[in-house]
Amino acid sequence: MVTTDIVQGRSHVVSVVAILVSIVGCNTLQLEHTGRSSDDDWLTEGRESERSHASPTTIATPLELAWDYDASAAFGPGSPLLKGAYVLVATRKGEVHAIQAEKGKKAGVKGFGESINGSPAITGSVLFVPVAWGRKTGIVAHSLSTGRRLWRYESTPVERGILATDNSIVFSDATSTVYALSALGEVTWTRKLDDRASLKGTPVLVGRDIVAVADDKGMVFGIDLASGTIVWSQNLDAPVYASMSSHSGVLYVPTTRASLYSLDARTGRIVWSYRGADKRVKFATPAASESGIVFGGSDGVLQSLSVRDGTVQWTWQASGAITAAPAISGERVFVGTMAGTAHGFDLASGTEVWSAKVKGRIKSAPAVGPGGVYFLSEPRHVYRFSPSQLEVARNE
Repeated sequence: MVTTDIVQGRSHVVSVVAILVSIVGCNTLQLEHTGRSSDDDWLTEGRESERSHASPTTIATPLELAWDYDASAAFGPGSPLLKGAYVLVATRKGEVHAIQAEKGKKAGVKGFGESINGSPAITGSVLFVPVAWGRKTGIVAHSLSTGRRLWRYESTPVERGILATDNSIVFSDATSTVYALSALGEVTWTRKLDDRASLKGTPVLVGRDIVAVADDKGMVFGIDLASGTIVWSQNLDAPVYASMSSHSGVLYVPTTRASLYSLDARTGRIVWSYRGADKRVKFATPAASESGIVFGGSDGVLQSLSVRDGTVQWTWQASGAITAAPAISGERVFVGTMAGTAHGFDLASGTEVWSAKVKGRIKSAPAVGPGGVYFLSEPRHVYRFSPSQLEVARNE
């Protein structure tokens, strides 16, 4: 009788400990070897602060599904983040999941609020998270190496992504105010823009010291990163809802009226503009490289424009709308559609070289890393597509 009670008691203790470990493990985001970054990392929306959505990593096609991870909730328009051996995704449930890039297994998950819509950003081993909804909204700085919160800056909801440099964290809120915080979470400057307009996209770093933001009335502003002073402004006369991108000191601005503008980063001067035939089409965020500016639209047309003058190099028609940025990988470009398909193309010719069907609509940008291409799809899936074993063997 005594022996049985002791065994039952021990069993009860073990069960309680197991439950506690499970609970703690479900709210922990601590990763190994997160200090150093490499060119293969994708640390922010668009890969780097310039948001070119282009990677030096070349992914050979065709691709095959390596794994599918369930993140339990949907995602915002930004891409996954890639940091060393991990993939990090933020959800509209307010969680950030860390996934082992090789095996697709959960490495950690932590809740930061009720919803995360904008993409987080990583600098060093610190993850900066924009919290859109919940009791405390704003920015949270979280150490990936210790698993602890470093600081929290409370503000109105932050629904867009973050621009994170070594010394500054820049973001905008629902009141059309742009903020710059120090690495310790202290306010460096704030810049209030038009009260009658809203900032829909993520801030972009153009050059080394100018932050670009655009509003839904078509005004684009260049703001000095150090002081918050407006350096230039440009009226495009067309609403800007999607995030902008930049490459080699040039800013690329998509609008909701089938137009895309190339602006000089130092002056805001319009270098060239491209206008589609149907003004009702909404252009998505472009990916930019020396070989071309690639973007899709609500009409499902993917197109590549010349960097030099904006002339059309090629087009391709999808079966569903394209609402997020493509990802350029060497001589390839990858994109997802609202029809639930992922595609790969030859960047120079626009020839389709790969496609795959996923479980839901793709409304988020993909990311490219050494292991393959990462896509997010509704309602909660994270995919890694890797070069097929036949292709790997052929290249060895």
